[in-house]
Amino acid sequence: MSLNYLIKKTTPNLNIQPNVNNSSVALAAQPTVKGKRDSITSVEIAEEAGRNHKDVMRSIREMEPAWEQVNGRKFALVDYIDKKGELRPCYQFSYKEFMYVISKFDDITRARLVTRWAKVETGQETPMYQKAKQAQQVQPQQANSLKEHIEAFGVWVQMTGDVLRLDDFSKFLMIKQEGERLSLPIPPAPKSDGPVDSATNLLKSNNVMNGKKAMSAVSFNKILIEKGYMRDIPRINSKGKNDPYKSLTDKGLRFGINRWSENSTSPTTQPYFYIDKFSELLKELGLK
Repeated sequence: MSLNYLIKKTTPNLNIQPNVNNSSVALAAQPTVKGKRDSITSVEIAEEAGRNHKDVMRSIREMEPAWEQVNGRKFALVDYIDKKGELRPCYQFSYKEFMYVISKFDDITRARLVTRWAKVETGQETPMYQKAKQAQQVQPQQANSLKEHIEAFGVWVQMTGDVLRLDDFSKFLMIKQEGERLSLPIPPAPKSDGPVDSATNLLKSNNVMNGKKAMSAVSFNKILIEKGYMRDIPRINSKGKNDPYKSLTDKGLRFGINRWSENSTSPTTQPYFYIDKFSELLKELGLK
């Protein structure tokens, strides 16, 4: 699975042009005066339900496949200006779509949402996010900024993946993390070439010995480095000390992957090994 495919799947409707009349920014650019509307947004649903918009977007994404299967289309994605003045994505629903989405809420919240729809539909209610930004228009620079951010992020993921020899799933995790931060749709995870596990667990399950003692991952890594399957990559930690991390070489990638350390403060990798190929690796290393 290519990186470009993942990025396109993550940001399917962000075709942002430097024009305030572009449909992808139409919601944010619409007049802030009261008027009848035949749609409602996930922002308004989150406001009325007292929920975090990010969480509401995630729940809607989980409901979307069933809707698409029955109706043959996804929910519309548009952009809005949040309270910080930043451009963010949100869903826009017709009445039929709205009724489907709110079916997951409790009775009281659902009743409040139906009342909210009636007020918006008749022009009695101006959306809260518009009230917070009266008369504000989307500037071309803002639209460009979001597009440029996504493009720059894609280049960064590609370069980081190349340098660290990351597998596709690691690149997916990086895109998923940023996509969730921006409340964007997340594509399905790419398929792995096979189940993987840590050296510690595989050494134990294969009963690999180092003399009379069970072989540790530290000793195993030293053998991998000596024979060209793994390398140390220099890194300076937060305390200013050298703290290298491990990365499988091209030779080692026949038997495993370099998984991105998601919780690390800087891009690092953690080698994992294919379970069904570990026995073959041990034979090559003379450990079996």
